[in-house]
Amino acid sequence: RSGIRGAGGHVPARVVNLPDRLSAPELEIAVAAAGGSTTAEIAERLGLGPRTVQYRLASGAIKLGVDSPSELSECVRRELRLAIAASV
Repeated sequence: RSGIRGAGGHVPARVVNLPDRLSAPELEIAVAAAGGSTTAEIAERLGLGPRTVQYRLASGAIKLGVDSPSELSECVRRELRLAIAASV
């Protein structure tokens, strides 16, 4: 994927079923991060430590095969948009 991007190519969007791929805590944190919340904000809201939030974001990214928590957020935002569009 990074080789395609580096060569100026387009990488097709991945389609995933988030609840089937992520644990409930990973999904909750990924959705909060996709909504723009910082690690510290998520940790405070959920009563977790910042490192726990970072760990769950990284774990979710690995499960979805993306390279970083920021790509995980992009994936979650895309999936949420698709779910909303399908329900209309």
